[in-house]
Amino acid sequence: MPGLRALSSILLPLLAAFGRAQDAPRHVLFTWQGDTGTTLTVHFQNFAQQPLTPRVYWDTEPRGGLVAEYRRRTDGTSHRIPGLNDRWVHRVQLEGLEPGATIHLVAGNPVTGLSREYKVRTIPHDDRPLRFVTGGDMGPWAETRVLLRHAARTKPDFALIGGDIAYANGRLEDVDNWDSWLTYWTEEMVTPDGFAVPVVLGIGNHEVDGGFGQKPEKAPFYFGFFAQDPRSYFTRRFGANLVCFILDSGHVAEHGGAQALWLDQALQAHREVPFKAALYHVPLYPSHRDFEGEGSKAGRAHWAPLFDRHGLTVAFENHDHTWKRTAPLRANRVVRDGVLYLGDGCFGVAPRTVAQGGRWYLRRQATLHHFWQVEVSRAGMVYRAVDLQGRVFDVYPEDAPGAAEAAAVLAAHGTRFAMPQEAVTVTPLAAGAATWSAGTTRVSVHNRFAAPILANVSVIRAPAGARAVEGEAVRIAPGASAQIEVRLRVATPIPAKEAIFTLRVHADVLAEGRPRDAFVGDFAVPLAR
Repeated sequence: MPGLRALSSILLPLLAAFGRAQDAPRHVLFTWQGDTGTTLTVHFQNFAQQPLTPRVYWDTEPRGGLVAEYRRRTDGTSHRIPGLNDRWVHRVQLEGLEPGATIHLVAGNPVTGLSREYKVRTIPHDDRPLRFVTGGDMGPWAETRVLLRHAARTKPDFALIGGDIAYANGRLEDVDNWDSWLTYWTEEMVTPDGFAVPVVLGIGNHEVDGGFGQKPEKAPFYFGFFAQDPRSYFTRRFGANLVCFILDSGHVAEHGGAQALWLDQALQAHREVPFKAALYHVPLYPSHRDFEGEGSKAGRAHWAPLFDRHGLTVAFENHDHTWKRTAPLRANRVVRDGVLYLGDGCFGVAPRTVAQGGRWYLRRQATLHHFWQVEVSRAGMVYRAVDLQGRVFDVYPEDAPGAAEAAAVLAAHGTRFAMPQEAVTVTPLAAGAATWSAGTTRVSVHNRFAAPILANVSVIRAPAGARAVEGEAVRIAPGASAQIEVRLRVATPIPAKEAIFTLRVHADVLAEGRPRDAFVGDFAVPLAR
C-alpha cells in the first residue's frame, strides 16, 4: 500500500518530534548549593516516561547550542517528588568555575531534547560592586510577572526570595501554581543583556502543608524542585562584602533550638564580612499583623539578640503583604547603628492595609506591590524600593542619589490604612426566629480624621445566594458621623445561625476634593437573638 507507506513516512518523524518536545527540558533555573563563585546548580524538569541521564554542556564561550563544540560536559541526577508522577526533576551541579565568569550552557539530553543556550554569570570573589533584588509573597499572579520583568531590567547579579513563592501550600494538586511561577521566572528573569538570574529561595508558610511547625516532607516542592541545602536554613556568601543567612521562621524548623545555635555560630564564623543580611518570611517587626503575633515574638526572642550581638546589617522580611522600612533597631529600641528591617512581602500578591500613623519602629510604610533592589560595595549598601510601574519610590540611606525623587513618587501613591475599629459601629441583624430571610443593618461611620472622607459599605462574605442592597457613598465632615443602611436577604429562608455577613467599610480621605489615602476595615454583622 504505497499510500500508507507514504503517510507513515510523514507521520512517524512528526510523532517522534512531538515526543522529543514533550521530553525536552522545561523551567531551567539556577541556584547554588555552596560557593557562589565556583559552583552553580542547574535545575530543570521534563515529562519523559523514563529518565535519561541529565546533562549540561557548558563553556566560557557561546557555542550556539551545538553540543559537540562545548568543552565541558557534566552529568547530574534525576528524581520524582513522591506522588507527582507526571515529571522528572533533574539537577546538575557545575563545579570548578571561575568566579565572576560567564558560563554558556545547554541542559537536557540529546536523546530527549536540549534546552536553548543560556548564559549565567558566577559571583566574583573580590570586592567588585554587586546588585541583587529581593522580596517575597509572589504567587502565580499577573502582577508577579510584571514585577519580575522590572526586576530583570535592573540587571541583578542574583535574587533573594523570602518565601510564599507559588502559593501551592505543599499540596500535589496545586502543582500548577509552581508551573506558572517557574514559567514566569524562567521567561522574565533574564537581564536586558541576556543573563539568566540565579536565585536563593527561603521557605514560607505557603510552601508547607500546614504552614507552621511541620516536617520537611510537608514541603515537597521547596525541597524537591530546588537543591540548596538539606535544611531550611543556610548561608550564602556573595563576593568579599556580603553574606546572607537564609532562615526558617517556624515552618519546618523552630526559631530556637538547633537553628538559633547554628545562626549564632554562622554569624560568628562570618564576623569579618563587612555586611551581613538575613532573609526569612515572618517579620520580627510587622507592618500589618499583630506585633505580638507568635512568629514575630519568636523571631524577636531567638534571633534579634543574635542580630544585635553580631552586627547584622539588614533583615529582609516578608509575609505581611505590605511595604515597610524601619528605623535602625537594637534591643527593641531605635538607635543610630542598629539593624535595618525591610519588607514586607508584596512581590505579586495583593497588598494589605497598614496601621495609621505607623508603629514606633516604622519610618515608611505603604500598601504597594514592590521589590527591593540592593547595591552592595565596600562603601556600603543602598536600598531602592521599586513599584508595579517600575518606579523607584524609596531610597535608603535617605541622602543617597535619587532619594528626593523617590520620596515624591511615594507621596503621590497614597496608601490604604486599617480602619480604626472604634470609628465604625454595626447594628445587629435581627435573627430571633429559627430561620432568617431578610433584614437591615446600619453602619455608623465616625470621621476621626482632619479631612473630609467619602465612605461606602460593601458585603464581602455572605451565605450562598444572599443579596444585598448597599447604601450610596456618604461624604462625612471631620468630626462628624453618618449612617449607611445595608439591606440583606436570601432567596430561600436559612437557619438563623447561618445568617453570617461581613461588611467592608472603605473611606477615601479627600485632599482638595479628590481621594488620596484610604481607610479600610472588615466588620462582622452581629446577630440579635
